[in-house]
Amino acid sequence: MQTIARDEIKAAWFILLPNTKFKTAWNLLLILALLYTATVMPYNVAFIDDKDEPGVLKAANFLVDGFFWCDIILNFFSAYDRPNG
Repeated sequence: MQTIARDEIKAAWFILLPNTKFKTAWNLLLILALLYTATVMPYNVAFIDDKDEPGVLKAANFLVDGFFWCDIILNFFSAYDRPNG
């Protein structure tokens, strides 16, 4: 049986491989968005009313929510590594 090296595999144009620079950068942005959500959102819930929320904060929340929605869609096109190849 012939074995194929992992570097020789060519994925379809719409598949995101897990070890690419784009996927690494995307995951770093996701970590930043999660840190924002974990720190700012509890403060918003405890101390800021919805009607008194500043415009910048509202825009940041919409941006982070949109980023999370894009991440959900992106995960449908992401490949993953299996232990046995």
